[in-house]
Amino acid sequence: MGPENAYWREVQAVRRLRSGCPLWAPLLALVASGSALILGGCGLRTGSAVTPAAKTKASKLRAGAAELTVAAPQLFKRALDDIHREFQLGHPAARLQLQTSIVDELASAKTENPMAGDVVVVMGGPELAALRDRDPALAGEPAHVANVAVIVAVPRGNPLKLKALKDLARPDVKHIAVADPDRDSSGQAFREALRQANLWEKLQPKLQVAASPHASCEAVEKGRAEAAVTYAPCVLFGHSQSTLGIGLFLPRETVPLVQVVALARGPASEPARAYLDYLRQERAQALWAKYGFEPVAAKPAGESEVSLLVPCGAALQPAMDVIAETYYRRTGVRVDFAYAGAQMLLGQLAYSRRGDLYMPGEAFWVDQAAKRGLVEDTRTVCWFLPVIMVPKGNPKNIQTVQDMAKPGVRVGIGHPKALAVGPVTKRIMQRAGIWEAVQKNVVMQAGCIPELANAVAMKAADAGILWDACAEMVEEHVDIIKIDPRLNEVAEVMLATLKVSQHPEEARKFMEYVASDEAAAIFEERGFRTERPQGVRLAPRDDGGAN
Repeated sequence: MGPENAYWREVQAVRRLRSGCPLWAPLLALVASGSALILGGCGLRTGSAVTPAAKTKASKLRAGAAELTVAAPQLFKRALDDIHREFQLGHPAARLQLQTSIVDELASAKTENPMAGDVVVVMGGPELAALRDRDPALAGEPAHVANVAVIVAVPRGNPLKLKALKDLARPDVKHIAVADPDRDSSGQAFREALRQANLWEKLQPKLQVAASPHASCEAVEKGRAEAAVTYAPCVLFGHSQSTLGIGLFLPRETVPLVQVVALARGPASEPARAYLDYLRQERAQALWAKYGFEPVAAKPAGESEVSLLVPCGAALQPAMDVIAETYYRRTGVRVDFAYAGAQMLLGQLAYSRRGDLYMPGEAFWVDQAAKRGLVEDTRTVCWFLPVIMVPKGNPKNIQTVQDMAKPGVRVGIGHPKALAVGPVTKRIMQRAGIWEAVQKNVVMQAGCIPELANAVAMKAADAGILWDACAEMVEEHVDIIKIDPRLNEVAEVMLATLKVSQHPEEARKFMEYVASDEAAAIFEERGFRTERPQGVRLAPRDDGGAN
């Protein structure tokens, strides 16, 4: 692996350019700014119930405002935004400010200025070492606050069927984008995984050195590579959710998860010590988990509350947020949802084996979780009936499913391998005999319900099939057309408790509440069906997302 090696020549070239390439570029918005009018967004806005102030112990901070600046890469922003909101509920004297650029600038030698913040949260590998080289004030012992999994990302649908490290050695995989292993924790973990699998030497000629994991994803999105090395939250809940999927996780039995660490700059102030302590407490750990990070053992926090983690289909958010808020007010048990597409959530759940309940948008995905030994018990809580959604005024005069095959009609569909409504749409069109014809009209394949709803409401597509409850929530922007019952099918929505739950009894109680008459009233108030529609076949549970 001398300097003559082409891979290492490319490494050196990238390093010379690093002064203009931060370790982690800002996450990109998935949908245009108007997307907020629909359902939030595709896992970009994962959520928890909007609850009253946490019942934490009174702050030990002295009276008066205490300024605290936290510097972190952009990857952590959503988790830290939630953590900061909750921290300030229990510490009203603290004023937190989050910086998401200075860490990257320091690590990439882009700036000579030392970090002005009080606390830094960063990956605990090469990034931390680089920061300490640039800023000697970061000399304290770091606190291990979370972990994050490294994945190999592939184009949506995984067209090359890359499922194991050995698959990357196949001739049809010509380029793999990865950040510099000596400067980036994801690249370092990937290099170690390849060495453990005796693939490092063989795969070096295929490696493209990228400036960051974000740039690695862009290489796949732009067709310059067949696979990218990045972090799980980026594909599960971040900038690449609509374009990329998870091909494989690095094997955790041989490659440790990347550590997320936090440390104070200089002697820790009282607010900084309180903040660092909070990052390891149970509530903060639940918030890390909801954004796809792996929690570490939570530090006891006195009267800390139970928090349930629920990977949940994004289409269910309008009802589930209200149900969880009602449940919290009654029981004091918090429920945090990780909203995304069904396949994404199942992949993370199967890998991390962390979560208390699972609620995808269709029963097929619960069956898939059960086959993986994850499901303890289930309840049916509501039903989804597919409808055609078109922009307000129906400019293309869509009246039937068959009209979606007409020339010039721009069609948006849920991706058949990622989104619960995707395979349902495919089967409906196959019954109508138009699936192949519609393929010529497809202008987008959504990875989540909000993305599909946005595309039609904002006139980026002329028609799309999605769940009735979701269409009705935006009916002031769209028209809704029923589908012939002879072609249609109804999807059963199930809530499952998980065998890996950290709070199995509380998970069971929450499942029973979601299946109760009181919760049914909340579902119905928000347009969800709690009784199966008559005269419509039940969606099959043997091939769901497999088609």
